[in-house]
Amino acid sequence: MGQIWYQLITCFDYVNRYLTLKIARAMIPAVILMLLVLVIRRCLEERKENEICSIKLYIRCYLWLVLLLIPFMGELRLSYEHLRWRNRIYVFLYEIVLGHPIVARLYFAGMAVLAVWFIVRKVRLGRWIKRLEIYKEHEMAKRIEIRISPLDVSPFATGIFRHTIVLPKYIIEEFETKEMEEILQHEFNHIKRGHLVIYTLIDLFRILWFMNPLVHICAKRIREDMELMCDYTTIRNER
Repeated sequence: MGQIWYQLITCFDYVNRYLTLKIARAMIPAVILMLLVLVIRRCLEERKENEICSIKLYIRCYLWLVLLLIPFMGELRLSYEHLRWRNRIYVFLYEIVLGHPIVARLYFAGMAVLAVWFIVRKVRLGRWIKRLEIYKEHEMAKRIEIRISPLDVSPFATGIFRHTIVLPKYIIEEFETKEMEEILQHEFNHIKRGHLVIYTLIDLFRILWFMNPLVHICAKRIREDMELMCDYTTIRNER
């Protein structure tokens, strides 16, 4: 039994160190890429709050797709093959520090804690939504499940495979039909454009690179751009 336990620990350390090294190798080029995207996005921001340029908006939104290259940047060897003067830095930083079993275990523990936190939140949200009343008095309810919340929460869409739109009760009681149509269309645009899948990928990035503050900043900016895109699409459809 002791031998089996030792082999499991050894295998875990090997996989953990391998994962940590891949994540660490991607950190520097990823930081450069994220800073570049944030700068370009800043240049494309509208000068006036009420002014929206569709071309700039779509460029801002789809510009984030380049971040999908980050997981593959761990294979880059520029920092320790082509620049020989950095070999000693590479050996010290990656092989001695990040490659140390204790460091790798701590990093894995941080990822595990954040992953568990995200999963618990999703499970609690799913259970809470199942207890809500189903709203069937709207035409969109034939295409998507709509539930009514007694709490004064902001309307939102959730679910990757089974989509649901949650509306607070006060919107149904106090808002006019046109206003409620716009809110429902906004949330449906999130589903139709695949934003719920994107939000899941964002959470995965935040788990893998949880120590990098730029990842969390980019996650917030991505959500802002997705919201703005849905607002713009909804207004354009109304016209």
